[in-house]
Amino acid sequence: MPWSLENVLPCRRQLALESRLNALAVLDEAPGLAREIHDFLRGLAARDLSGSLLTRLIAAFNDRLTIRIIELTVRRHRMPRVSWCWLALGSEGRHEQTLVTDQDNGLVFSATDRDEADALRELFLPFAQDVNRRLADCGFPLCSGGIMAGNPAWCLSLEEWRQRFYEWVRRPEPEALLNASIFFDLSALYGDFDLGEELRSLILS
Repeated sequence: MPWSLENVLPCRRQLALESRLNALAVLDEAPGLAREIHDFLRGLAARDLSGSLLTRLIAAFNDRLTIRIIELTVRRHRMPRVSWCWLALGSEGRHEQTLVTDQDNGLVFSATDRDEADALRELFLPFAQDVNRRLADCGFPLCSGGIMAGNPAWCLSLEEWRQRFYEWVRRPEPEALLNASIFFDLSALYGDFDLGEELRSLILS
């Protein structure tokens, strides 16, 4: 679940940035606003703000910015009429981001069988890749390991995710174990939260 900005170090500039973020209506304006948010957070870090409080604030702003980018990007694409959820993974899923953090995200969707999953993935990927690019424009570098929703390997149906996670944990290979550890920290960020929580329950069971 995304973190809220409410009751996190309220101050005039924070409230102004929150208001502008909530009112953001043009994707091309997101990078400029993201830079202002980053400068604000960097200024707080320079003033020796409590580490835990700064981390909470970074996570809350990053979650809200990501959600707004997803909301605006959805309008630009033909989205399948099925349940889906954008997943935050790794440090993003744990809400332990620093001022400079790359993307770790994925997407889960509902599908009745493999053929439908393949067809739906083809529809979701352009949207997910667009979100990944928009986030990169806002200062969240693309993941060098490809752990992003725009990668077909991280844009899967619920059943595909279940099978993928099972393969990771049963193979004692470094890459598989790393992927499993990143996935353990998943958090549902946008979309059908019930679907995201169902996936989380599957991997923790």
